[in-house]
Amino acid sequence: MNRLEYPHFLLLQNTTSIFTDAAEQVATVRAQLLLMLGPYITTENMPPQLPASSNASWTAPVMRRCAVMQTPCIPLGMLMPRKCGSTRQSRARFVRYVDG
Repeated sequence: MNRLEYPHFLLLQNTTSIFTDAAEQVATVRAQLLLMLGPYITTENMPPQLPASSNASWTAPVMRRCAVMQTPCIPLGMLMPRKCGSTRQSRARFVRYVDG
């Protein structure tokens, strides 16, 4: 299961009826993402409190820990090479979801 399926579901047009307004919907998605990222966030890399900030410098170390924490013992030769630009696209998507 893709980790972003539930937040994606929460952002779908047809789920707006379960929220009173867009702010509630965004707050719910943000809370879900922060819950998912909790194990990877350290005191040095805390996301800024509301109101949302354009400063996304905290995301790089969090994404790195999220990406490698479960796979450090897998030899690199067994992994498929990354597509050019996929990390940059993933980071942009991640920041959009978290910052709302």
